[in-house]
Amino acid sequence: MHIVFLQLFEQYQAGRAYTVERTLGIGLCNRGIAVPFTVHQEMLREAKAKKDEAEAKAVKEKIESDKRDAEKKAELLEKREVKSENADSKKFLRRAKAVKK
Repeated sequence: MHIVFLQLFEQYQAGRAYTVERTLGIGLCNRGIAVPFTVHQEMLREAKAKKDEAEAKAVKEKIESDKRDAEKKAELLEKREVKSENADSKKFLRRAKAVKK
């Protein structure tokens, strides 16, 4: 029987796959020390799917936060822009002399 050990057991290392006698394998699986190889493969697939889902969620959140940051920057730039006001020009009727004697 092909099993993967979850815990250290006698000469078997945790996380490694071994081929053992069927009765021994069933006993170890019932005690929770090991799992059949097919169950181990299924656990790996589920873990990979969760990891991929978490990465996709992180990328989506990053994109949304970047959009929010861009909107905030644009809003701050709009507030920062000050529209200059032009002064009204007036015509002088009489000019004063620059130098008085």
